[in-house]
Amino acid sequence: MVVLLFLLPGDRSDESRVDDGEVREIFSRRVDDVLEEVEQLRKQNEQLRKLLLENSKSIEQGLQEMEYTLNVQIPTPSRTEQAFEERMDQLRRQERTIQAALENLFFLYKDHVPTISNVSSTQGQISAADKKQNEAVEMFQYLLARTQQLTINDESRKQKLRNLTKMVETRLHNLQHPQECEGRKKLICKLEKSCGFACQIHHVIYCLIVAYATNRTMLLDDKTWRYSDDGWTSVFQPVSSCKISAHEARSAKRWTGKADVTSASVIHIPIVDVLEQQMPYLPQSIPADLASDLISVHSYPPAWWIGQFAQYLMRPSDDLLLHLNAEEKRLVLANWRPLVGVHVRRTDKVPSEAAEHALSEYMTWVDHYFNVQRFNYPQLAYKPVYLATDDGPVIEEAYDKYSTNGYVMMANEKIAASARLDTRYNEKSLYGIITDIHILSKTNYLVCTFSSQVCRLAYELMQARSFEDKGMNFHSLDDIYYYGGQLGRELTVVEAHSAQRPAEIDLKEGDVVKYEANLQNGYSIGRNARTNRRGQFPSFKTIDKWRIVEF
Repeated sequence: MVVLLFLLPGDRSDESRVDDGEVREIFSRRVDDVLEEVEQLRKQNEQLRKLLLENSKSIEQGLQEMEYTLNVQIPTPSRTEQAFEERMDQLRRQERTIQAALENLFFLYKDHVPTISNVSSTQGQISAADKKQNEAVEMFQYLLARTQQLTINDESRKQKLRNLTKMVETRLHNLQHPQECEGRKKLICKLEKSCGFACQIHHVIYCLIVAYATNRTMLLDDKTWRYSDDGWTSVFQPVSSCKISAHEARSAKRWTGKADVTSASVIHIPIVDVLEQQMPYLPQSIPADLASDLISVHSYPPAWWIGQFAQYLMRPSDDLLLHLNAEEKRLVLANWRPLVGVHVRRTDKVPSEAAEHALSEYMTWVDHYFNVQRFNYPQLAYKPVYLATDDGPVIEEAYDKYSTNGYVMMANEKIAASARLDTRYNEKSLYGIITDIHILSKTNYLVCTFSSQVCRLAYELMQARSFEDKGMNFHSLDDIYYYGGQLGRELTVVEAHSAQRPAEIDLKEGDVVKYEANLQNGYSIGRNARTNRRGQFPSFKTIDKWRIVEF
């Protein structure tokens, strides 16, 4: 019998303690509510699908029969289809709300149950309380699997995502490959930001987003790229068919976001960190002309939007494509589904920018994912994991500790070795980091730290490279998703809250909260824009407030 080990956070202050009996009562009540809502959602979904997808007759004939049977006036086919789509959009949003609430409820439960003893499990002496706790965890995992299945089976959602992807791809191609380069307004982006690979890619993405919003062709100045003397095209396809002339380079006007430069034919922008004024279309904004469709089919539209730019920019050169295909073939990647990607960042990130996390912390969430997926894949025999890291000993530890119990651990020791600080900036290391990001982006679920730009980039690419909604297919051990230099993330309050402890803040329905962190215990931290008070609040009482702007 598998017993999950839940760890209570140590050294809680008295004011943050919650009575266990109260927690169990809240937990039981919320699980009942979620069960009922999931069942209603399932029935509604099935009824709608049967109405339009299982009827072999034409819509017109079906409507005539319904009018005769029900003795009511039925809207025209076009209105029926529109009503169906609107209802499906509502159901999708309900579905995502339920899934997010389930995850936060699981965090709450996990944070408050007593620690389950490994000793008792090895001796076969499982207490009644332990059994109940395991049953509760299994219930959570079953419910999460059911909500995920609704997403997986939604073909109309996949088709909408295909259409949106094709639309953005076409727009970016036309922007970057105009019929005439002469006289075309341009934006020069210098690839000189002093940071790692993923950070530099995010810099170029920011440049291309600004170019898109200002209707300029982006030109990349890669003469000083520290990863390759041969520049961008040593690994990726050219960003544009236009070139930077000597005159344009000399006459380019520097723009920091403040002055009006709409009349300037050529501009160049600095790194996002030194902008004098943030533009409204910076991440995590999404374009108004795509927002309605995108919000209806994706659980995290900003990541999907950024992912489209990452996907366009990182189109591989012929040599890189051969290398990536060979690595996929070596790993037999297509055969391992579902596949979890784990990224463990150490070296220069720890402890200066992020706390170190033991491999066991990552694997706890890998276990959780596969325990959920066994309900979606009853014949699941293996638990494949791709491990990417810049620390070789982590790979050794993974092979030593996790090569049993159905795990299939995959990693590339050479990539980890090339990621050392003293060998990081060369062609071998460049191929290695691109390979890791590429494979991580093709997994079904990511476990990582979002303090690392590598994992955030893999997550963004994951959204662009799949026509499924994978916006919630991750677990970050530290930060919530963010984009360096972004406009702040905001939440809308959907249920009022009265503070129960000094650490909490009051919320009114409709309040806007500046979102800072998810504590992964059922609570988040943010600042209420109405009261200007900062503190904790129940995560499930808020939803994301998307920044929708004209591009």
